Amino acid sequence: MRRNVERFRPAKAVAVAVAFAAVVAGSARAADLKEVYAMALENDPVLAAQRAGTLAQQQVVALRRSSLLPQVGASAGSSKSTVSVDGVDQDGAPFVDRDVTRRNWGANLNQSVVDVPSWYSYLSAKASARQAGWQLDANEQSLVTRVAEAYLNVLRGQAALESAEASEEAVRRQLEQVQQRFDVGLVAITDVLDAKAEFDNTVVTRIEAESNQGIFFEGLRTLTAR
Repeated sequence: MRRNVERFRPAKAVAVAVAFAAVVAGSARAADLKEVYAMALENDPVLAAQRAGTLAQQQVVALRRSSLLPQVGASAGSSKSTVSVDGVDQDGAPFVDRDVTRRNWGANLNQSVVDVPSWYSYLSAKASARQAGWQLDANEQSLVTRVAEAYLNVLRGQAALESAEASEEAVRRQLEQVQQRFDVGLVAITDVLDAKAEFDNTVVTRIEAESNQGIFFEGLRTLTAR
């Protein structure tokens, strides 16, 4: 089966990832996943390294193939010499020395009838190039999964952060109310301490959510370089 039939096209994979993201994040945000994937396809360091390796393997194939082709050579040269001629011309004047320039050209063609080492070296380079191409395809497919996971992590992190901020605000208001009631003697100091402890927990949760969101954004930035 041909390679282009076997290959799971990235465009199709993106469609699957977008459909999945739409369930989680809604169609408006899911559309942004296409842009994120396009940026990652251009800037992902893993994919860039694989592309460079594939190109290098292709260059090796061309180099090994050249050793099997006929080798053509060419040469050219010129030389100048002085020729002395004895005698006189028709007017009776003696001949003088003359400068003579000689030019030559040459070409040669060499072709090995049997070069087994070069042939197997060429076949080996072709196999390595094919393997590099397949690995590049695999990395492109893997990139879809990595982008979708990183993108959804950011969405989940944002939702968790917003939830933590809302909880912190709500508990802060409760603490203010308990403090006010304590000030007029309606509740004991233990109620204030309990409310303060609950508020401190929400602050810790919010700080953790901010830290996680920063980590998620950094993961996405690594893929997209933005």
